[in-house]
Amino acid sequence: MNRPGGEVVIEAARFYANPLEEKSWINQGYVLKTTDHQATFDLNFQNKGNFLIQDGEVVLDKSSQHLVNSRLEVGKDAVLTLADSDHQFQEGAVLENQGRLSGGDEASIWGNGVVKNAGILDPGGDEDLKIGTLAISNYIQTSETAQISIDIRSQTNFDQLNFGSVAVLPDSHLSVNLQNGFKPKVGDRFEIITFEEETNLDKLNITGGDLGGGLKLIPEISANGLTLGLLLTFGDQLRFFG
Repeated sequence: MNRPGGEVVIEAARFYANPLEEKSWINQGYVLKTTDHQATFDLNFQNKGNFLIQDGEVVLDKSSQHLVNSRLEVGKDAVLTLADSDHQFQEGAVLENQGRLSGGDEASIWGNGVVKNAGILDPGGDEDLKIGTLAISNYIQTSETAQISIDIRSQTNFDQLNFGSVAVLPDSHLSVNLQNGFKPKVGDRFEIITFEEETNLDKLNITGGDLGGGLKLIPEISANGLTLGLLLTFGDQLRFFG
């Protein structure tokens, strides 16, 4: 526990629950993560203060709760990985990502707090062959430096980003990465983003969608999501959609 007014500097660590003591790690002051090593919280985490991940990676391996006026900030050279659990940000709480925000197999961010993204949203993380789903139901704001990284391993196994609220995504950049030698066929479709109400998804800049030989992954925007479909093109004209 970090008590009010306290300051904790973390370089590399793994925090476990002690059955004889509190089963949550509670921050009521200021926590700073430094160095390029990993720190893992293998117990529930409760944030009532400020937590800055300046460098390296922090893994919240269990559920987390971020109370009113708390702040969790991911620096440009840092990674926050959320495990397959719920992570609540209450009204007045802020999650600000300038680095990389990753999910596990299925991670959920929810509540009435605000998510601000100027970095990379990476549902599966940057580990090789890891696929995941990241759900964000909070109101989310993004800047012009924001990116979305989607890995596709097969027709049925690919990253997915789910927005349960209004997604404000002006000029975001979408990077598509085919893994494990996967080669999609004409007509394959990948629903990579879902939302309740989209904003400016038509302005997404996409890299990795041109597979050569006239084959391109083309975004289709519907009332509740964005799907990539593989088309065969001739010049600027779309010819075949399976």
